[in-house]
Amino acid sequence: MSRSTPPPPLPPVPGLGALVAELAQINCALWHEEDAARSDDDLAVARAKRSIDALNQRRNDAIEAIDDLVIAWAARVAESRHG
Repeated sequence: MSRSTPPPPLPPVPGLGALVAELAQINCALWHEEDAARSDDDLAVARAKRSIDALNQRRNDAIEAIDDLVIAWAARVAESRHG
């Protein structure tokens, strides 16, 4: 039985850690606003809902930035490995 050599490890994704940290902060803020939206105070609920909308947009933007970064990184890695 022959054993194949495992492929070399993949290089890190530059900038990914910062984007994931930003996403985590947005998620935490979003969860806090969702808690605030459970208030009996209608004005507090309205304010929280507006904040939730803005945070959801920031969250979507962060996820898209992560997607774009990883896709570009994967293309560079594939090109460097397969010429």
